[in-house]
Amino acid sequence: MEAPEFLERAGEDLDHVEQDAEHDENIEEETLEKIKDDVAAMKDSIDKMNEVVKSFKDATKPGTVKSVAKFVGVTTAAAVIFFFVSYALNKLVSSSSTSESDKKSYSKKAAVISALSKLSDDIRNISRVIAVWVTAHESETITLNGIEVPLVDIFNKYTSEMSTVS
Repeated sequence: MEAPEFLERAGEDLDHVEQDAEHDENIEEETLEKIKDDVAAMKDSIDKMNEVVKSFKDATKPGTVKSVAKFVGVTTAAAVIFFFVSYALNKLVSSSSTSESDKKSYSKKAAVISALSKLSDDIRNISRVIAVWVTAHESETITLNGIEVPLVDIFNKYTSEMSTVS
């Protein structure tokens, strides 16, 4: 499944998370509001990243630009997965049927997922800036030792690892 399709499906799944929370009779109002805020923030992030990924489909220099777009899509997909794992762990922590020792364990795991989610957010935001820059400069060239070189090719030389991550 390509990143845009995954992100679209994730948006639909986020709707289910919110509906599930709204129908949960045991959920506290404060928790429900936090879930709604988190879902809204994640949907907004998905929408922004989807725009970036889609804008690269018609790039004139597909190598670099598309690898950056793919990386942006994959990091956004990872953030969505972290969101769902965090949601599930927090639901287990707040469940009255969960033992105290399990709640402690789930809370620790939720903290780790939260840290990974924050890291993923930072990577996504930086990737988005890079993606916009690459698109804006994809047709520019510079002269190095008398040789005209596309600016994007210089960027590509130092970011080839990016495409292998995704």
